[in-house]
Amino acid sequence: MRRRSVRTLVLLVTMAVTGAAVWRATTTEQDRGRARLAEQQVDGAAADAVYTLAELKATLHAYVAPGQGLPFWSARAKEQLAQIATLLDTIDPASSAARYPLTEARAALDRLAAAETRVRGHVGNGQVLVAGDIIFEESRTLADTIATEIAGARQALARAASAREAGTANAQSLLAGGVLATWVVALMLLLPVPRERPRTDDATTLSLQAAPGREPATQAGPVGLGPDDPPAAAPAVAASLPPAPDLADLAELCRGLSTAASATDLDPLLERARLLLGARGVMVWLVSADGTRLEPALTRGYDPQVLGRIGTIGRDDDNLTAEAFRSNAATRSAATAAHAAAVAVPLATPTGPAGVLAVEMPPGEGGDPTRAAAVAGVLAAQLANLLASPAPPAESARASTAQA
Repeated sequence: MRRRSVRTLVLLVTMAVTGAAVWRATTTEQDRGRARLAEQQVDGAAADAVYTLAELKATLHAYVAPGQGLPFWSARAKEQLAQIATLLDTIDPASSAARYPLTEARAALDRLAAAETRVRGHVGNGQVLVAGDIIFEESRTLADTIATEIAGARQALARAASAREAGTANAQSLLAGGVLATWVVALMLLLPVPRERPRTDDATTLSLQAAPGREPATQAGPVGLGPDDPPAAAPAVAASLPPAPDLADLAELCRGLSTAASATDLDPLLERARLLLGARGVMVWLVSADGTRLEPALTRGYDPQVLGRIGTIGRDDDNLTAEAFRSNAATRSAATAAHAAAVAVPLATPTGPAGVLAVEMPPGEGGDPTRAAAVAGVLAAQLANLLASPAPPAESARASTAQA
C-alpha cells in the first residue's frame, strides 16, 4: 500500500479500535469489581444470618432455663427474629438471580416466629414442659431448615460468581485477540510493497562470470546475474531513437573522448555514447595486469544493485565479451522477441586489445546490432587510445565506476 491517505486511514481505524477495546476492558474491570463487592456483602449477610440463627436457638433454650427472666429473653428473641428477616431480605435478590430463592427459608422463619410466640405463652402459664417440647423439637427443626437454605444459597452464589468470572475472562481474551489481529492486519497493510520490475530474458549475450566468493553468474539478466536480480535501467529514449546515428553528435562525442583528461570526464561522455547507440547499458572492460581476465572499469545504464554483483570475465570464458577479446574483432548477436541484441568491440592497441566495449541493446526487436557495432567501433577506437595512455589510469576509471 503506497497511498498516504489510505495508510493514514488504516492507522486511524486501528487506533480507534484499540481505544474502544481499552475502554471496554476498563469498564468490564470496573463492573467486575462492583460485582465482587456485592458478592462479598451478600456472603457476609448470609454468614451473619447463620450466626444470628444460632444465637436465637440459645435464646429459646433460655426460656425454660431455671432462674431466667422471661421479659428479657422474649425481647431478645424478637430482636433476633427481626434481624434474621432483614438479612434474608438482603440475600434473597442475589440468590434468586442465582436460581436459588429463599422462599422456604422465609416460610420456616415465619413458623419459627409463631413457635416462639407459643413458647412464650406456655412459659408464662407455667407450662414449661410443653414449651420445652416446642423449643427442642419444632423450633430446632425450623432453625436447621433456615440454616440449610442459607448454605444452599451461598453455594449457588459461589457457582454463579465462578461462571461470571470465567465468562469475563473469556471475553477479555477475545477482546485482546481481536485487538492483536487488528494490529497484525494493519501492519500488513501499512508495510510498503516493493514495485515489481520487469525481468529480463533467460539468455543474454553479455553473460559474465561471478566474482570470487559470490554465486556463479547465470544467463539471466543484463550482465549475467541471477534471475531475481533487478534488471538494468532501460532508457526511456531508446525506443524513439532515429534509424541512424547523428554524425554531428558522433563527431562531437569523439572530440570529447579525444580531449578527456580524467576518469571523471568519461562519465558524461559514456552516457552520451549510450544514448547515441540507443543502448540499454554500456560497459567498458579492461584487461588485468596478467592478461588472464577482464575487469569492469566504466558502466552506464545499469542499476547499482547489478553493479554490486559484477565479477570478472576469464579470457577463455564462453561469452560474447571474452570472444571479442580473444579474437580482437567485434562480435554481435541479433535481437529476437525473447533476447536482446548485444555488441562487443575490442579496444584495439598496437600490443593487443586493452579491453572490450560491451553494448546491450533494448530487448525485443528494437535494437540494431549492425548499426550499434559500427558506432561502437568508432567509440572503441577513441577509448582504446585514451585508456592505453598514462591518463586516466585504470584505477581512476574503476573509481569512477564506483561513483556511477
